[in-house]
Amino acid sequence: EDLIPPRRLVLSEGVDLPGGDLAKIFDTTLDACERACLANAQCDAFTFNGRNGSCFPKSGPGAGAPYQGAWSGHVLTADPAAVAAAQARRAELTFVGDWEISNIRAVAETLANEHVTSGWTVPDLIDSANQAESQGDLLGASRFVGAALNVTDSAEGWADYARLLLAAGQTNDPNARALRERAYFAAVNAYLRADKPALRHTILVTMADVLERNGRGRDMVQALRLAQSLQD
Repeated sequence: EDLIPPRRLVLSEGVDLPGGDLAKIFDTTLDACERACLANAQCDAFTFNGRNGSCFPKSGPGAGAPYQGAWSGHVLTADPAAVAAAQARRAELTFVGDWEISNIRAVAETLANEHVTSGWTVPDLIDSANQAESQGDLLGASRFVGAALNVTDSAEGWADYARLLLAAGQTNDPNARALRERAYFAAVNAYLRADKPALRHTILVTMADVLERNGRGRDMVQALRLAQSLQD
């Protein structure tokens, strides 16, 4: 199975996409509707009507229109070069257990639902993230960066997402442990997509910090040794 999902979603709430129906699926859920679209190579969008549980996988739909209770998504494809290179990056992370990979990939697969993009542009989302961080709202900043990641799926974006989650996980938030765990998964996702040694070094330093705070000192040392092998 690919380490990087080959197809991902950008989700909008309260939007209907007219036309282009490939099928009609009734008495279903949003998650099932998303899976049905992603599994169909012809499907590049969908609308889910939350009022009656109906799903409409689509190809080439029209422009979105407001519709209360609806969820719509567009399908984006992963960078083929990043997908191909991810196996080599994975081999370098000897301290990451095979049993962790499903959770790491799941963070990428469910990101659209975790942070709904709703038509915001990447620059607008990043500006909002910077503003939230400047006001001390680290968790809010991470959510804006996560929403932008649905569009970019970039190593830099994943690295920033991991950094913000780690910072939020060092506060008095009752979910601090879960935030640090998610920061670790985000950092691994960042490394799998990273190419330049300097960026990989930066990601590994964040990853090492997370590992230490999560009580994985031995793995932290291995992450730093790998970082040092890439850049002093």
